[in-house]
Amino acid sequence: SDTDVVSYAYHDLFRAFLLDRLERALEPGELRALRATIASMLEGAGMLPEAIEQYRLIERWDDAVRLIHVEAPRLIDQGRFRTLGDRLGGLPDGRVDDDPWLLFYRGHVITSTNSIDSEANFEAAYAKFVAVGDEAGQFAAAFAVMETIVLNHPSYKPWDRWIDVVVRLLE
Repeated sequence: SDTDVVSYAYHDLFRAFLLDRLERALEPGELRALRATIASMLEGAGMLPEAIEQYRLIERWDDAVRLIHVEAPRLIDQGRFRTLGDRLGGLPDGRVDDDPWLLFYRGHVITSTNSIDSEANFEAAYAKFVAVGDEAGQFAAAFAVMETIVLNHPSYKPWDRWIDVVVRLLE
C-alpha cells in the first residue's frame, strides 16, 4: 500500500565509508546544515536515538537534551539504563549537573552499580527541583532517594526527612 515505508540499513563498514566520503566532500558549514536537516527529519519520523546523535554531532545540546527528556522515561521503564547512560555521557561536561531531570535520570542509570552516588544524584536533583519550583520533580526525586536509602542504609531512619518532604508535597 501507499502507507508502507521501506527502509534499508547499510552494513556498518559501508556506512562508515560513505559517511567518511561525505565529511570529506562537504565544507564544515554545509555538513552542519545537512546534519541539522537530517536531525529534524529523524525527529519528525520518531527516530529519536538517531536524531539525538545528529544533534550531538553538531553540538546542538539544547535539542539533544530536549529529546533525551522525551526518551528517558521510556528507557527507564524498559530497564535500558546503559542506553540512557550513553545518551547522558554524550553531553558536554557539566550539562547533566545543571539540569535536575538529567541528574534524576543519571541517578537511575547508576543505581545498580553505585547506589551511594545514585542517592547523591537524586538528592542533588531534589535540591535543583526545589530551586526551580518543580513539585513533580521534587516528588520523583524524594521517592527515588527513599528507594536508594533501602539499598544504602542499615535502617529506615534516613527516611524521616523524606517522608516529611513527600507528605508536604501531597498536601
